[in-house]
Amino acid sequence: MTERSQVLLVVFIALALAFARPGYSQQIRLGVDYLYEKRQEPDNKNENNFIQTYDLILEKTLRPLYDLRFKFQFRSEQGDERRDRLQNLPSLSLNLGNEVVRLNSGFSKDSIREQDMDYDLTRGHSTFMWSPFRLPRFTVQYRSEKRDMGEEEGSGKEKGVLVREDYDLAVGIFTLSHSYAVEKERVRDEDPLDSRNSALAEEEEYHNYDLYNRGQINYQFSALDSRLYLNSSYELSHHDKRDEEAKNSYRLLEQKANFRFSGLPSHTTAVHYNLVLGEAQKWSEDDRQRSVGNNIRTEILPLRHLKTILEASHDNQWETKDDERHSVLTYGLRLEPQIPGLLLDPNIPMPPLKTSLLLSSSLSKNNGQPEYRTNSALLKGSTEIYPGVEVRTDFELINTKDYQDRDKKWEEEIKIDTSFALRDDLKYYLRDENRWTQFDQGGGVSSVNTFEGELWHMITYRPADQLFLTLDNKIEYGDIKNKYYNYRIGWVPVPKLRIEARYQTAEETKDKYFSSELNINMTRTLKLRIKYTYPSDDQVISFRFTLKT
Repeated sequence: MTERSQVLLVVFIALALAFARPGYSQQIRLGVDYLYEKRQEPDNKNENNFIQTYDLILEKTLRPLYDLRFKFQFRSEQGDERRDRLQNLPSLSLNLGNEVVRLNSGFSKDSIREQDMDYDLTRGHSTFMWSPFRLPRFTVQYRSEKRDMGEEEGSGKEKGVLVREDYDLAVGIFTLSHSYAVEKERVRDEDPLDSRNSALAEEEEYHNYDLYNRGQINYQFSALDSRLYLNSSYELSHHDKRDEEAKNSYRLLEQKANFRFSGLPSHTTAVHYNLVLGEAQKWSEDDRQRSVGNNIRTEILPLRHLKTILEASHDNQWETKDDERHSVLTYGLRLEPQIPGLLLDPNIPMPPLKTSLLLSSSLSKNNGQPEYRTNSALLKGSTEIYPGVEVRTDFELINTKDYQDRDKKWEEEIKIDTSFALRDDLKYYLRDENRWTQFDQGGGVSSVNTFEGELWHMITYRPADQLFLTLDNKIEYGDIKNKYYNYRIGWVPVPKLRIEARYQTAEETKDKYFSSELNINMTRTLKLRIKYTYPSDDQVISFRFTLKT
């Protein structure tokens, strides 16, 4: 531990004791964490790292309306390959208010000192809220951020203001909001060709600027015990950007309107409709884009054990600069029948079979000419065929067609999951996945077929609450072949002591990995962890000491 670390630890303890006086504080949290790590790389080169972290959090209530919170964190890293790296994170926040008036303010600063970097970040925020009885709720938020990367890198400033008013009317909720944000950045750059020779290096300073203005109007309405719901909004935003370094400047104006409607005509039918209108104009490139999106979704329960969902969407986009029009049409059908379970034993009631079928199709067009089409089908099912034995199955089929290159692609995937609870202390899991892919290239080129399979199973054995053993094996077959083995054992002889070891290996790549970990909870606030790993590429041993109040 360095001399500076010892001084900080003493200061932390002194502050904690000072704030612990009766009536002076309500909560104090003090944390100390030490981590030592020794790493041996394949070239037999050793590297030692020592990381120490201190946390101090003080929270107190001066009066019923005042809450004060102070947080300070110090972090230091020492290693053979680098110098000290210090990070100081002080923050302060104050809450003041009642049910009518509320004020929240905060401040934080981050400082990082490294061998090749000197970085400061200062943040501040304030929020004022006024909620008088039977009057509109008024909210003002202010935030600021300042970055300082040193004279060689540059610095930046950012600040923003948000003003919002909420009106609770007899026929709905009406909201007005306006936000303003500006970001300024100063960057110092040098010619990369002359960076090695400081005498010939020519530094240049760039001033970047970003301005955001955004206004929004929202309206919400519900009636008939929420069986009829309407949500609409209109947003207007303006973005002015000047980037001298990239020589990129433009002015962008965007408008967006959203209309969302939901209705419940009956207890078995629900209808949702969403309409989105948008327009964007960019003056630097004399470009204007317009978009219209429609989406409708209907849920129907025609039968007691069948749920049907119909969904369709159509999106259009126009670009005036290139005189192009893009459109995407998507529609789908989802069926969720509830089938009674398989009755293997008349004395044992079985849960129903959960199934779902999803059919979807999508077509993309450019100036009226088709580009891509995708058709897919997904069938899922799960049931408990016997108490403790559950089976889940997925079958998916995807067909893709490229009209421009005349390419076709078929994908088929089958996945089966099975779990067996043989006894209370013994469980077995099995998964089998198979994927077939066929790709037909246009122009008379022969097709390419691929097949991949994966079989995974795991056994978990817990003879006692203090001891558990896990064995799992994964086999990859088909075009890619490999085998993976994973062994894990854990032992908790006493509640405050935990020992765990794991071994992994891959047959094809010859990769091996071993790790062991010892956790000791000495007291309620004092913990010790020792971890050792031995991979094939390097060797690591670490010790961690943690103290938290």
